Amino acid sequence: DCLHRRYKLSGWKMYTSSGPILIAINPCRNVPGLYDENAMRLYWRWGERLANGVSSSSGGADGISNEAPPPHVFSGADAAYR
Repeated sequence: DCLHRRYKLSGWKMYTSSGPILIAINPCRNVPGLYDENAMRLYWRWGERLANGVSSSSGGADGISNEAPPPHVFSGADAAYR
């Protein structure tokens, strides 16, 4: 019931996280843009930024928002790779 309410009230999102744990809800449908090249690049660039010691409060000169992107399997894969 809590998950149902969370995804109905705040707009549907496939992923959420609790610390380093990624929680995924099976959408039972195609979600356009979820695993495309743009999504991959976003998380790759964000991971590079963190690996280079650029905090989320630092400037966005690299074209990436100062806010961390939402939870996604690509962020977990990037962290495991690094």
